[in-house]
Amino acid sequence: MAAEGLGVFRAMFMDGVAPDAVVLTTAITACAQAGALECGEWVHRYVERSAPGLLGDAFVGSALVSMYAKCGCLEQAVRVFDGMPERNDYVWGTMVGAFAVHGRAEEDVSCLDRMAREDGVRPDGVAVLGALSACAHAGKVDDGLRLLREMSRRYGVAPGHEHYACTVDMLCRVGRLEDALSNIYLDANRKDDARRVRKLIGSRGIRKVPAYSEVEVDSVVSSFVADDQAHPQRVEIWEVLRLLADQMGGELDEGETMAELS
Repeated sequence: MAAEGLGVFRAMFMDGVAPDAVVLTTAITACAQAGALECGEWVHRYVERSAPGLLGDAFVGSALVSMYAKCGCLEQAVRVFDGMPERNDYVWGTMVGAFAVHGRAEEDVSCLDRMAREDGVRPDGVAVLGALSACAHAGKVDDGLRLLREMSRRYGVAPGHEHYACTVDMLCRVGRLEDALSNIYLDANRKDDARRVRKLIGSRGIRKVPAYSEVEVDSVVSSFVADDQAHPQRVEIWEVLRLLADQMGGELDEGETMAELS
């Protein structure tokens, strides 16, 4: 659907129709969903050239922050954020989400404190959820659990089901599925449910569903599933990873890699 939306956006320009803030926000969001960085950069340049005042719009600015972050350009996302003249809770929440995409847990938790100090904005449940997500992506389990315990006292936000779900995901990522589910019940003083969940996990061998990512190369979007064995360019991908490992002074497991490619 994102590709179709961008097609309509291009058709508008061909017909001489100038987009407003709503259309621009939608187009930038479509670029983020499609991983179309070049298109997103073009829209950004258009706004700078033809409607610079919209860079201060909460929705246009937030869409740009999110697009750059999702396309791997976190520094550009921060520059857009820092350049916005006014930043409300929605804008801050988007920046928290941008850091979360890249697993920048420390910056995310710092954002929760910066919001009030710099712009007089109180973190809401969405912002705290973004920080928890960053802890999950970065494997900062202790920091995430601490944030869950202290969020009510520090930010006046009571944990909701989405915060507990994110905590479950965080613990699952480090192989602590049993703790992830049963400890939630223990925190709620539901010990019988906790024991039931532990038994259910052991009997069914529950595993987390693999995640996937998308990246744009030469205007072509490719999807990558975790532990992907079927990507048509997996041989070339592993060759590039091997070169990167050499540059970084690391090593890939040659035997394991070739076994996966065979």
